[in-house]
Amino acid sequence: MIDVAPTMFGAPRWNQDTAYDVVFVGVPTDTGGLGHRSPAAAPGFLRSTSTLFPLMNGRTGGALGWFDYTTRTTLLQGVRMADAGDFPCSRAEGIGQLSALPYVYETLRESTKLLVILGGDHSISYFLGKALDQEGIVWVDAHEDAAGKNGAFPDCANVVSHLDDEDAVQAIAQFGLRGIVPADRREPPAKRRLCASAEDVVSALRAHSVSSTAVTVDVDVFDPSLLPAVGSALPEGLRSTDVLRVVAAVRNAGIRIPVLEVAEFAPVSELDVTSGLFLVNFLLRAIALSLD
Repeated sequence: MIDVAPTMFGAPRWNQDTAYDVVFVGVPTDTGGLGHRSPAAAPGFLRSTSTLFPLMNGRTGGALGWFDYTTRTTLLQGVRMADAGDFPCSRAEGIGQLSALPYVYETLRESTKLLVILGGDHSISYFLGKALDQEGIVWVDAHEDAAGKNGAFPDCANVVSHLDDEDAVQAIAQFGLRGIVPADRREPPAKRRLCASAEDVVSALRAHSVSSTAVTVDVDVFDPSLLPAVGSALPEGLRSTDVLRVVAAVRNAGIRIPVLEVAEFAPVSELDVTSGLFLVNFLLRAIALSLD
């Protein structure tokens, strides 16, 4: 049978023997989620929404790019993209089924400059951490997600605590935290810093001599007036430019970004198309900055 499922931006299917600039992979799971809406449908929803921004390749195989009226620049011109599809997920099998993800990520990274992971709930970042090689993580999230560990696998309330103990993760720079929490919260360990600005993020990474970092974005960091389709909305959020400023600062500091992940987008109907469009626009700009 012919596979007619949409790919991100209509990119070709990933081929292990081909070199790319950007490869997408989806992890459609909510096994570690705690919100009132499921993010499992997010990868498919984003691919469908991205078809409004069709990829057109030039004669050499690279993308013609996308013109951004905000910056008056053409994004991703000449970039080679591919979509590796979705990691198979079944709610009945629990979070342990994701144990093969580090191998999948390592394999995909061998073929591309930038791996873009489409989550799924944010607990999947635990497996991203296991796939790193003495690299950092820029953790962009409205919630601290730092409850204590209470089992072999994380959920969205304690995934950062699990990453704290991963030797492969050299440093964690948390950005975007907001709201009010009880004062008895645990203080972060030495390799994790709570950052209030893009400059703080760079400083946190440099303090641990990080030269390469993944960036993972829980999309509830954005203000719900801009992106309401999340499981745990919180007022007084960020704009896309706030997060893009962090990505640009990291790259301007000479720190590579080989992995970009988005998580916790939770569409439930066609009414969430606007949220999907917001996120697709963000991804195009974030990918362009990550590759610069």
